Amino acid sequence: MWLRQLASLTDQDLKLATRNYLFVFAVILALLYILAVRFLIPAELNLDPEVYVLNQTGVVMPNGAIDLEHPKIHLVSSRDEMQDRLNTRGYSMGVVFTGDRRVENIEIIYQGYEAPKIREILVAATREKLREAYDLGDNRYTVEVLNPAVTGERPPFNRFLVPTFVYSEAFTLGLFLVAVMLFAEKGEGSIRAYQVTGRPQWMYLLSKSLAIAILGMFLTVLIIAFTVGWQVNWLALLLAVLLGSIFASLLGLLTANFFNGISEFIFGGVGIVMLVTLPTISYIFPSFSPWWLTWLPTYGLMFAVGEAVFPASREAILAPTLLILLAVNTVLLVAGARLFRWQLNHQA
Repeated sequence: MWLRQLASLTDQDLKLATRNYLFVFAVILALLYILAVRFLIPAELNLDPEVYVLNQTGVVMPNGAIDLEHPKIHLVSSRDEMQDRLNTRGYSMGVVFTGDRRVENIEIIYQGYEAPKIREILVAATREKLREAYDLGDNRYTVEVLNPAVTGERPPFNRFLVPTFVYSEAFTLGLFLVAVMLFAEKGEGSIRAYQVTGRPQWMYLLSKSLAIAILGMFLTVLIIAFTVGWQVNWLALLLAVLLGSIFASLLGLLTANFFNGISEFIFGGVGIVMLVTLPTISYIFPSFSPWWLTWLPTYGLMFAVGEAVFPASREAILAPTLLILLAVNTVLLVAGARLFRWQLNHQA
């Protein structure tokens, strides 16, 4: 019985949502994402890494071997300092010189987030540069990767950004479109009329969240099909977008309920969107992962979307991330239903 009622309400909300100007804006934004990926964003970026140098030979390095005046070359005093710099800075690498009163070995250290082809090019370029100053065979060079678990064939840069577009689109649409729908129904008195039907408040919240999630999945398919193609983990991707959109919608409903109109809500809504989309920075620059950011439910979701779009070796993160988000959504739904019930009774 309640499934039929939920389906009917979801169908009504879906029709209302597709007629809203914000949905038209979201479709236009999705098309702009597609055009940007296909024609504007380059496939590769030529970025020079920051280089951290550790000299453990006990002698001064020969002139010309390392240009210490270069703005992107920095001396460090220990391996711990080098590892700390590599783990907390952006695109960077380390070079360690070891030997007894002379350079006998050179160790090249990478973060592990680089594409393998890029790393091979950097290793070759570094060896060639140092070969001019030190007469060492290839067996005297070693390579260390700090984060081997994330090493994989990274897609071209323009396609690599696609999961961030999918993630941001789902959250922005869910948060703002559901708020607009809520304020419109408040003005029309539809919420109080819904109370008379005797249907539970959770059904009102869930129907709107599901309607927004369906639209979010439609836009996801649109973006992915015209940028990455069809070789993705569709089940994991659509589940991630479904749960992410529901999370954004419930969060939007809970937040919007404390405001009287969209003009009051807009600033708070933008702040929430900025907060929950911060994990996109960690996705692009993995070294940016402060502890407080990893506690956001959306942190794991961003990487789950990335893994679903570009299946690699981190599929183990999918199930825990989706289960955590399902639990968070359940808590938000229960809290939202109680809040709506309390407000309706308080205003009666």
